Amino acid sequence: MTTSNAADESVIAKPVRILVDAHVVASFERNWEVRYARRNGTVEDVAKEMERAVSDFEDFLRDHRSQDIVELAVERDYEVQCSNCKDRYEPWKPTEKECEESSGDLVFGKTYCACCEVETE
Repeated sequence: MTTSNAADESVIAKPVRILVDAHVVASFERNWEVRYARRNGTVEDVAKEMERAVSDFEDFLRDHRSQDIVELAVERDYEVQCSNCKDRYEPWKPTEKECEESSGDLVFGKTYCACCEVETE
């Protein structure tokens, strides 16, 4: 099946918010050594303290005895995609010149998907 183009007036695309990724983030900012390094040290000091905190957390996962506070959160990454081409949606309003050069496929003042050139809501 071929992809619809701007000349096919029966297709109206719309931007759709799609979940594209999910991941877990662990925060060690409440660890006092990390906080101290962030206030009084260099970026390298903070990185070293975070590496130690991660190592302690890995040990915790192995032995369940750590009392360190670690905050875990699931983060969802969303992207607005075109419902027609499924690519990232970027609205495009063609200029009068672009409309004239399109042989009537584009209408000045209407919004299209920049990727597939299908009219959008």
